[in-house]
Amino acid sequence: MYMIDSCSLVPLSIGDEKYVICTGVCTQTHFDYSVTIPLEGFRKMSEGMFIQNALPNISPEDREFLISGVSPEGKGTLYDYKSPYLVGHKEVSSEEDLPKTNIKWKRDWKKIKNILHDNRVQWLYHFTDYSNLESILEKGGLYSWAYSERNNIEIKVQGGEEWSRDNDKINKLQDYVRLSYVKNHPMMYVRSEVIKNPIVLKISSDVCFYDETLFTNMNAVSKSKKVFSDFNNFSKLKFDLFNKEYLNLNEKQKKHYQSEVLVKSFIPIKYIGNLYSSITSHI
Repeated sequence: MYMIDSCSLVPLSIGDEKYVICTGVCTQTHFDYSVTIPLEGFRKMSEGMFIQNALPNISPEDREFLISGVSPEGKGTLYDYKSPYLVGHKEVSSEEDLPKTNIKWKRDWKKIKNILHDNRVQWLYHFTDYSNLESILEKGGLYSWAYSERNNIEIKVQGGEEWSRDNDKINKLQDYVRLSYVKNHPMMYVRSEVIKNPIVLKISSDVCFYDETLFTNMNAVSKSKKVFSDFNNFSKLKFDLFNKEYLNLNEKQKKHYQSEVLVKSFIPIKYIGNLYSSITSHI
């Protein structure tokens, strides 16, 4: 069974209830996929009970993943690694493929997709402290610091300092989740005294398609930054810098290296490609 052979198994307690988080890589999408099952059901299955009897309240699709390693998103599809632009982990190829939700998509989302593809941008990145992962899992995703404050969502280790929050308020960016094009963001090392156990989360670049998503041409706290949402300015970003070593860049290039994607309020878990593997890596 895939769950036993290939999944990481992590205990989880919510109040008096005990569960097991079973996480593995879908054999079709190559994304992390996780199924949370009751500990008692896990024990029954380990003792030989059929999975449908041991886990009657788990969906057939999730049971299929535990058996075969094929997630609901991966069922009946093959994942094209060279074209990793996903909505809910399904490739976006036409208007009809967009999810039927109340989220409005940018008019030029196809052009943005092509720019990302041409520049091999598969993932965006968000660094945080390991201690924040429990909240991200429990609340179903990443929230802006302002949304978290309004809704009493605890952020155990804050990424930004007080002055940067004041700057966000001045620029009306307090309700955005900030993402980078680079995995090794220099600010992660600047904040190393506070963020003692840094984790870099990989976020699907599909979030760029949201109509309310903003882009910057340098760090959002910079006084000389430009904030925009249109394709014309997006196409002028210095994508060639994102694959270079930060220390090898000149001062002007270092500023553009820190260009950001700002996602309004919330990024659902389904867009985080490595949340569960990040959790288990510290177990």
